[in-house]
Amino acid sequence: MGTNLDDEESTIPHIESLVVREFSSVASNWRSGESAQEYLTRHDIPVLWDVDTRALVRHIRQMGALRGVVSTDGLQSLCL
Repeated sequence: MGTNLDDEESTIPHIESLVVREFSSVASNWRSGESAQEYLTRHDIPVLWDVDTRALVRHIRQMGALRGVVSTDGLQSLCL
């Protein structure tokens, strides 16, 4: 994982958060100018990792999409 300015197709990323099973801190592309973590931090995009994403997808398929929040501000719950 990693990024470089030459490959950016937009001025800003179009995600609000990232949820993954594993998140590597190693930039594996030899052209990387910054790690994925540095890129996401620069754009204030929170990352939630060590999630069983297969179970999450199964749950969403069975229950339907629900509102949720990924945050780094320490709040335990939020009512919308």
